Amino acid sequence: MKINRIVLIAIAFLVLGSGFVISRVWTSNSAQEVAAAKREEMATPSNGNPTRSSSEAIQGNRIAAADGPIMLDAGASRVTLKAAEPGITLASHLRSLPLDKRVSLIVGEMSAAEQPGVPYEIYFDLPSGGKADVHSANYVGTITFFNAVKLEGAAPNSNDPRFFSFDVTSIIRTLQSKRMLTDDTTVVVKPAGTPAAEAKPRIARLELVEQ
Repeated sequence: MKINRIVLIAIAFLVLGSGFVISRVWTSNSAQEVAAAKREEMATPSNGNPTRSSSEAIQGNRIAAADGPIMLDAGASRVTLKAAEPGITLASHLRSLPLDKRVSLIVGEMSAAEQPGVPYEIYFDLPSGGKADVHSANYVGTITFFNAVKLEGAAPNSNDPRFFSFDVTSIIRTLQSKRMLTDDTTVVVKPAGTPAAEAKPRIARLELVEQ
């Protein structure tokens, strides 16, 4: 009987020990999953979607776009968006935006001679002379040029096929409610720091899509 009790006690300890090990492994895996999710969340552009492949078409109607490639310099660059529909200004179109419509700002076809080393902040319809502040109603989000540097042997006009997509509907409606939408709709791209002198970052696609 003593031997049986000893065997039963030993089995009980083995079962408890296995449960403890399984619990530690599950807890460790859960912590790793949480950390991975947090890293993925931090990599997502502010107020926008992660970068997408050019093969992922944005469904909707292009209502405005910037002319030609935009060469960014060490300071803030202001770009005017021109309405795609003739005979109507973009500002008037945005002021009469139906409640069931959404508008996305697309930033893509980016390239650079070398890494700028800093992200770039995007502002929608920032007033001339207005302060570029990430806490302002005009702030859209940030973009990076991590995959935009041309590889050796690449075609001179090649660009990063991915793009950034930002839903700016709430920004437009907020600016409209405060009567802050300007007649000349612009986008300001500002480096969040001092970019590398020889970076020569460029954006060839900047447009508004209504969905």
